[in-house]
Amino acid sequence: MELPRRPYNDIEAEMANRLSIVYDYQAWSRLIYRPKSRGEQGSPRLIERHFAIENITEGKYDANIARQVRERSRSLARPRAEVEKEIKHSCP
Repeated sequence: MELPRRPYNDIEAEMANRLSIVYDYQAWSRLIYRPKSRGEQGSPRLIERHFAIENITEGKYDANIARQVRERSRSLARPRAEVEKEIKHSCP
């Protein structure tokens, strides 16, 4: 039994509507799930996840955690000077 097909613009409009009403400190994400990377069978597929995080401005702020997050983020990123140089060379 084949399910009815929906036009892309209908699905796009539905997602835009859902995203427009997401509350603060919440997010939607689509991730590529690769079962073989976990030793499971199956083909890669998109999965959709809804995240709700804590508002750390409500008295639960921990300066050590904030510092660790900043350090980790910086270790994953390219150096600022390198990015600025690339931008200068790509823009005439």
